[in-house]
Amino acid sequence: QVMARRDDLTQVGIVDVDWAAFRGQADAPFFTEMAQLVAQEAATAVAAAPSSAWQQRIQDAPPSKRPNLLLAFVQEQALKVLGLAADFALNPQQPLQELGLDSLMAVELRNLLGRGLGLERPLPATLVFDYPTPADLGGYLAQFFKAEETAVAAPTPTAPTPDAALAELESLSDEDAEALLLAELDMLRKGE
Repeated sequence: QVMARRDDLTQVGIVDVDWAAFRGQADAPFFTEMAQLVAQEAATAVAAAPSSAWQQRIQDAPPSKRPNLLLAFVQEQALKVLGLAADFALNPQQPLQELGLDSLMAVELRNLLGRGLGLERPLPATLVFDYPTPADLGGYLAQFFKAEETAVAAPTPTAPTPDAALAELESLSDEDAEALLLAELDMLRKGE
């Protein structure tokens, strides 16, 4: 009958406790080690943050070369965040989510891009989702380097003449022309 009654299961006991030893358990090494790991990761992130070398290279480059430099910068940072080898051939038209980019990585990439370009204001939180491919991201980031161009450059016509388009192609380096051609071929393959 005693076991059948479950309405009062309170028990009282007397225990001899060494309170100094008991409190010593509260200083378990888990939290100390975790705090050290967080500090080490923060220091590593600051050391691994891209230098302003990219910012300087892009600013010093002629406007016609900036899109390719921005694309290279975005690809380099994306490879770091995704944990891929530096020599991995990242397709500029492939969404980064297809390569495993998640929301935390997207925030990390956004922060790396902003710091690497020395931007005064943070980039939008949804940047990588609004501009999912490296090419899209590079195109978005180009706006931060156009302010100085617009002060000097005259307005361009909306549709370039064939002569102007040919002159622009001839002014490109071999590498830039090849990159442009590969991007066009990629878009044709995808039916865009």
